[in-house]
Amino acid sequence: MSQQHYVNYTINGKDFQVGPYSSQPEADLHYRDIRGYVGVTNCWIGNSRDQNRLRPGDGQ
Repeated sequence: MSQQHYVNYTINGKDFQVGPYSSQPEADLHYRDIRGYVGVTNCWIGNSRDQNRLRPGDGQ
């Protein structure tokens, strides 16, 4: 099983996570895109699903 990658970030005081991405280059591409949005802070790539973080579209 290959390693999975998740992009984690905070926006407007809420913690989010997107992914999984199957490769580091794919995760890096999304990381660079997400961190460029206005209001995004604390952006990084992790290797596991954080159940405490929202996923976009989860009805925040």
